[in-house]
Amino acid sequence: MKHLYYERLKTFLQKEIIDSAVEHKFTNEKASETLRVSSRNYSNIKAGKSSCSTETLCVFIVKMCVDRNAFIDRLITIIEEAESEL
Repeated sequence: MKHLYYERLKTFLQKEIIDSAVEHKFTNEKASETLRVSSRNYSNIKAGKSSCSTETLCVFIVKMCVDRNAFIDRLITIIEEAESEL
């Protein structure tokens, strides 16, 4: 069960972070700086090798997220879909 949530959330957050960086026209360096993570950590998130920490998620919402309400709505949908598959 936990694995299902982790994979869904990792993929969702990866896409949201990439899309927001593109929207802001951030370079990888600027995105990692904004998220307060190393370039390597940002590359791993972007490549889907790892997910972001809770701290990084919070910084993303405050500093990078283009539409917080839409982000939360999509997050709820992801969780509800995972719940329905259990």
